[in-house]
Amino acid sequence: MWEKVIIKILNNDYKSRKNLKIITRKGSVEDIINILKYLKEINSNRKYSDIILIFKNILRNRIENVDDLFNTAMELKEIPDIRLDKILICSLETIPLPLVLKLSKALDQSFGMNIRDLLFKILFQEFSAENFSKLKLNGEYGLFDLICEYSFHSSSWISIYEQVLLAEIEKAKNAFRSHETFKILTNKILQNTNSCENIFCAQIFSQSLIKLSSLTIESCIVPTELKDVVEFLNDQNLPFRKEKIKLIGRKIGMSEDEIAELIEPPFEVLKRLMKNPHSDLKKIKNLIDKIKSELDLDKILELMTLALGVNNKEALAALGHHNLGLSLKAASLVEGKKGMEKLISTLTAGKGEDLITQWFIHRDEIPEFLKEKIKDLAKSILIDLGINYSRNYCGSLNSGLFQTNLVRPYEIGDCYEDIDLESTLFNILEKGKKIEHLTYDDFFVSINSNDKRTVCIEMDISESMTGKKLAYMAICVTMLVYGMKKDELGITLFEKNTHVLKEVNQKVELEELADELLSLKPRGTTFVRKALDWAKYQFKKSLSSKGKLNILFTDSDIFDLPDAAEILRAFKSLQVDFILVCPAKHNIEESEKIVKLAGGQLLKVEDWEKFPELITNIINSRF
Repeated sequence: MWEKVIIKILNNDYKSRKNLKIITRKGSVEDIINILKYLKEINSNRKYSDIILIFKNILRNRIENVDDLFNTAMELKEIPDIRLDKILICSLETIPLPLVLKLSKALDQSFGMNIRDLLFKILFQEFSAENFSKLKLNGEYGLFDLICEYSFHSSSWISIYEQVLLAEIEKAKNAFRSHETFKILTNKILQNTNSCENIFCAQIFSQSLIKLSSLTIESCIVPTELKDVVEFLNDQNLPFRKEKIKLIGRKIGMSEDEIAELIEPPFEVLKRLMKNPHSDLKKIKNLIDKIKSELDLDKILELMTLALGVNNKEALAALGHHNLGLSLKAASLVEGKKGMEKLISTLTAGKGEDLITQWFIHRDEIPEFLKEKIKDLAKSILIDLGINYSRNYCGSLNSGLFQTNLVRPYEIGDCYEDIDLESTLFNILEKGKKIEHLTYDDFFVSINSNDKRTVCIEMDISESMTGKKLAYMAICVTMLVYGMKKDELGITLFEKNTHVLKEVNQKVELEELADELLSLKPRGTTFVRKALDWAKYQFKKSLSSKGKLNILFTDSDIFDLPDAAEILRAFKSLQVDFILVCPAKHNIEESEKIVKLAGGQLLKVEDWEKFPELITNIINSRF
């Protein structure tokens, strides 16, 4: 339409009132803008100045909202003379608030205006908390989020921010899980504090956090909520008043010890727990884990003095499982040999894995007169762990992960060496038979199945294998020896030399195995050829096995890999499924070279505590 109007203007017909009425009534804001743009371009001799003024007046009356104002300003490069308050009120009633804020900010930045100041005044004056719902919001943003995102250095922004914040606080107070809603609100403000580029507004956000921290604490109605809130505030480095925690904690029925755990430094809480003859072992261990890097001999000595003073067995066990070497030294300084004996007597409490780990880390620091006693404790625990892990991951003899003990009743002519003693004894006991009543049918013999499988495992014990690695390797070996038949499994350890723990078909007593494992010491560099040669020989002895699996574990660089290349290739011809297991942070190029030579697969250990489970999953997936 605007093109027709321009033609009439050029034909000197612009004075026609009829034409002006048409453009005023039917023409869009865009039409008027286009007319003005064109006239300004051809008005070099000011011929059209009067008509330009007329159309500017028309445009001023046609601008209804900030969207129209923005388009006008951007196209004509000037701000028309308008009633801005009227435009903003209309905008808030007709278009989404996110768009109003976005366009207002753009106009302020492009033309040096101060539209946002007036906009926030109008929001504060015209829209109270009761009628915030009248504002047009799209689904992506809430009102509070928008006010925070468009923070602005002005008193009007502060007024509307505080008004909207009060509304959010009331919502949080009435929410189902009030403390969670307050945490979410606090976190929002914290994020805005950290991301806000305007220092003035960032300070306003920061001041709100002080109030929100207090309200979040007050919203707690049970101890678990208060513990959760304090942990949240500490994680976010938000300040809070200890007196407020005490007040709310007592109000919701927490003991003084429980309150102290929330507001005192971990070491002070530990000291408080040490004085109690009957403490919670798990709680003490969790606190120790929080400050384990701070616990030197002086601090452990302070804690040990308190624990021994009241014979706090849980505390003694926790200290021993944290650092056995320093704990024994501290116990000796407090009560001499008697103190060390007390400490040792508690070590079977808690996780057995912790004691095994401490043995491998600190065995050289243990006094000789105690070493055998602690080793016996570790041996007993290692065997129990191996059995328990086997039951959890390997299943039972009759139906489990490693079920290969296929049996049938004894028949005349069977070799007595094939009698499966475990299955036979279980059968007899289950039936409750006396010896004089036994028949051939009560005995079971192993079935010579073509489905026999052979698993060989080579584990690295070079000098990089220490502490937790050795502990879970020992548990894994004990688990496998207990959970698999003797003719299925062969295990060797290697560093520069090879240490065979079990040949395929060799029966190994768990106690002897555990003793040997606990005597292992990481040494030397990593040479793998002899260990792989051993495995190749085991597989050659088991050619009738339908399934053959080799698992090689190493956590360091191999020095004789070129010499081992031929043996790795031999696994292919023997139809051996080859798996290389290594830590996540390992020499990836060397690892890929090994699996390529053997035609195998690479698996990585992310968590040493999952090592036994990983090995059993590998075996399970291959058979």
